[in-house]
Amino acid sequence: MVVRLPNPGSDDGTWGTILNTFLLQAHDTNGALKAASVGTTQLDSSVQTVLDGKVNTTSGGGEIYFNNGSSGATLTIAAANGNVQQLTLTDTCVITLANPPSGVMCSLTLLITQDGTGSRTITWPTSVSWGEYGAPVLSTGANLTDIVNIFTVDGGAKWFGVAGPRGF
Repeated sequence: MVVRLPNPGSDDGTWGTILNTFLLQAHDTNGALKAASVGTTQLDSSVQTVLDGKVNTTSGGGEIYFNNGSSGATLTIAAANGNVQQLTLTDTCVITLANPPSGVMCSLTLLITQDGTGSRTITWPTSVSWGEYGAPVLSTGANLTDIVNIFTVDGGAKWFGVAGPRGF
C-alpha cells in the first residue's frame, strides 16, 4: 500500500483510513510522535536553518519578558525587547511599535499598569486594527493592570489588537 494523504473529493468513504495510515508513519496509536520520527536529522537542512534561533525552548519555552518602566507622554515598544512587555502609564501616552521581525508572526502581550493616579489613556498607532469594537478602554483605577495582545504577520504594516482581561 502506498502511504499518502487523502485526496479531497476522490477518496469518499476511505478518507479516514487513508489519513490514519499516513499519520501512523510518525505517530503511535495514541497520537504521540514515535521516538526519533521527526528530529533535526529528518529535517531538510534549509528548514533547520530557518528554525534555528526562532524556536526557543530554554526554560520550557518560556516567554521573553521586558519591563519598559514608566511611559511618560510617548513610549516606543520595541518587539526585539521581548514578547511580553510591562509598562506603567504615568501620563496620557502615545505608543509607537518598533522593529517587529519580518517573515514571521510577531506577537506581543502587553501588561499595562496605571500609576498611583490612574485614569491614564493610550493613543495606539493607526497600524493597529481592533476590529468592530475599537481600541480597548483601559481600567482607570490606580495601580490596576490590563492585558492587551497585539500581533502582526507582515512586519508591522498592520497589527491586530485584542483586549484581554482588565483590572488586576
